[in-house]
Amino acid sequence: MHKFCSVVTRLCLSVAVGLLVSVLAGALDAQAPQRITQPIDNQALIRLHGTTHPLATAANDRGRVAGGLAMDSMLLVLNTSPEQETALEQLLAEQQDPSSPQYREWLTPHQFGERFGASQQDVDVIANWLQDRGFRVDGVAEGRRTIEFSGTARQVEEAFQTEIHNYQVNGQRHVANATDIAIPEALGPVVGGIASLHDFPVHPLYHRVVAPVAEGARPGAWSPAFNLAGGGHAIGPYDFAAIYDVAALWNLSYDGTGQTIAIAGHTNIKLSDVTAFRSYFGLPANNPQIIVNGTRKPKPIWMSSGPAPLPRAPPSSSWSPRAPTRLTVWTSPTSTSLTTAWLPS
Repeated sequence: MHKFCSVVTRLCLSVAVGLLVSVLAGALDAQAPQRITQPIDNQALIRLHGTTHPLATAANDRGRVAGGLAMDSMLLVLNTSPEQETALEQLLAEQQDPSSPQYREWLTPHQFGERFGASQQDVDVIANWLQDRGFRVDGVAEGRRTIEFSGTARQVEEAFQTEIHNYQVNGQRHVANATDIAIPEALGPVVGGIASLHDFPVHPLYHRVVAPVAEGARPGAWSPAFNLAGGGHAIGPYDFAAIYDVAALWNLSYDGTGQTIAIAGHTNIKLSDVTAFRSYFGLPANNPQIIVNGTRKPKPIWMSSGPAPLPRAPPSSSWSPRAPTRLTVWTSPTSTSLTTAWLPS
């Protein structure tokens, strides 16, 4: 009997150890693998093809910029490994599959970074290299896919083996790298490029389906109900209610209590415009909390009574139509710099 119990005990211990090893192995598999394994040699370089903007051509070139030109908030893009990419695609499919245990099991940015971003060891190596080249490391994204850094044009040229030039396109001046950038070969498994080294803007993809209606236009054509002085048009909270059929929710007192939303923007807003807008439409006072992303102060854009070709920081940055009777709104404008000018509005 004693011998039998001894055998059972050993068997149970063996199973327990096996389960523990399996759990630990699973935990280790969930961690991002370290991929930078070689010492960094600034003389052994690889060129990252496709990192020059197509408008940065010899015909548009107006010469090299001053070496001291500030280049703030550049984003070093970090690649995932093929294994991480495969695992991410599988997770995305499982999160949409009602029969999967992962159905709607969303990840926090930190969890995403642990599983699908660069390893902390690789991030530390890259950050130290940037600092050794004279850059200021401003932050690492929670998802570990970008490192924000700042410096001067000369530091960029020396670190990434390119030149920063002035360009003129359609009468407008721009700044961009003149050739594809290069990085130390040791960083190649992780570093994918920089977003970005230029200030060429991204143009909106929307287009007007029906032109604004003039007097005598065909019946049934689109015509906004709210017109501003000078011929401009706007959408008010009750227009929003009609378009998205949310009036019934308002009548049931769904007013945003306890909810917080964040609206990312390219430019700042004037709180006096927010106050005037809400007062005009009879909304209670509830100014958004402004959280600036970056070190420079974004340029404020105010609401105009006249038409604008590409309005930024619109009223939606401040009101999230009528629902914010009690809703907390954060608006987060990105600080203005040469290398963030390409970001879409």
